Amino acid sequence: MFRNYRKLIEVDISDSVQVIGEHAFSNCDSLKNIHIGTNIHTICGGCFNFCNALEKVFIKDLSNWCRIDFLSHYSNPLYNDADLYIN
Repeated sequence: MFRNYRKLIEVDISDSVQVIGEHAFSNCDSLKNIHIGTNIHTICGGCFNFCNALEKVFIKDLSNWCRIDFLSHYSNPLYNDADLYIN
């Protein structure tokens, strides 16, 4: 969990990860880019709360994105006006 880690700029989540826990990246206010693995199926509440610098979210396939269960609006990294990049 990287909550409140203010020096974090980029994250690459492995394809082996299935769930991103509650508030995992909350208050990571320097986080700009995140690469989401193909097996993520759940992103828990508040995961990207106060990640206001987030600009780019990368995922390999649109169908992977559509399968993700976002448990709150702060779970979705696009909440902060980041752009989604496919493949």
